[in-house]
Amino acid sequence: MTAVAGGLITLEYMLEGLKYGAKQTPPPGAQLSARDADIVKYIQAATPVIEHLVGAPILPRAQTQFRDGGKSAVLLSGNVSAADAVTAVRVDGQAYTGYVVDATARILYAGGGRRFAPGIRNVEVDVVAGHTNVPETLALAARELVRHWIQNGKQSPGAGAMTLPSDTSSLVDDEWAIPRRVRQLCAPFATSGMA
Repeated sequence: MTAVAGGLITLEYMLEGLKYGAKQTPPPGAQLSARDADIVKYIQAATPVIEHLVGAPILPRAQTQFRDGGKSAVLLSGNVSAADAVTAVRVDGQAYTGYVVDATARILYAGGGRRFAPGIRNVEVDVVAGHTNVPETLALAARELVRHWIQNGKQSPGAGAMTLPSDTSSLVDDEWAIPRRVRQLCAPFATSGMA
């Protein structure tokens, strides 16, 4: 399998979606053809678009979240899918221990009947947000998005593939650039109704 750095899907999965067939899949360690190198760029460009539609990281990524103190629990954002996804907690800049994580509800409890010290954005939570394994539905959404871009690029006058902007998040509001099917596949994973 040819994993794509920063991509939600493998090159082989995309080639299968384009119906290029396994015979044309590059052997491990082989240099990519120009066609495959272009497809890799599309896969990488699709990742931030899908993450924007979902409203949270899909690929695992370390981040620090800031929350207001004075409460016994704070809500974490993003795909914090396991208790060990919280790697450190600080309150007013000091290490905090004894906390409890409910990954299903994405809630960080102060633990032991305590409350976090009062303050504005004084509770710092280091988390690894994202999925260890990309959900199949989101992988399909990425494949459908790349397929759409490539096929529309081939239909354009003057040949060549669709030129992607450097900031692909600008495509999110473009009904033509992101088909309804991709939005529908992402919707069940959307946080805070962002899809």
